[in-house]
Amino acid sequence: MSDHWVEDLVEQSIRFLDSRHPADDRRVRDWIGVLYRVQDQYDCSFTHFRAMDILLRRDFTFRFPTVEHPDYGERGEAFAALTEFTAPREVDDSGWLEDGYFDPDPPFVYCDAGSALWHRMVRLGRLAGPAAAPLREVPLIDVLQAIAAAGEELGDRGLIADWRELEPDLCDLYGLGT
Repeated sequence: MSDHWVEDLVEQSIRFLDSRHPADDRRVRDWIGVLYRVQDQYDCSFTHFRAMDILLRRDFTFRFPTVEHPDYGERGEAFAALTEFTAPREVDDSGWLEDGYFDPDPPFVYCDAGSALWHRMVRLGRLAGPAAAPLREVPLIDVLQAIAAAGEELGDRGLIADWRELEPDLCDLYGLGT
């Protein structure tokens, strides 16, 4: 069973951070990366589409027509046959989003900053400028501090309390002191 409360916590945190920080604040993009890495430590479903508007606007996720995927020339028929959400990775389950992910309605391929497909798109010049900047490593404690400040400013201390529930796991996963 999926850890829906973790999924909800990450989504709400992304929304809080987005609403509190100006559109040109590049830290939000890095914080989103940290939040999804935390989510990946739990039994969670793929939830990017819950906040896709923010992910696209913050240059964490990129969307493009399937014909622009670098492998379209050699795998065009396979791409054309896609009719449901999928990750077109052909090798194994590890890093299943590394070659992007496909959503048929409307048909687009997506990739996240730092993924293998993102690196390819940068090398090919299809992503440039700030979109081509790598994610910066940010300590989890910095992200949690930004979330706490956003929660305080927005009058939602429940979000802070929810993160406190994860504290024992986060201390183990990230070597944080209690």
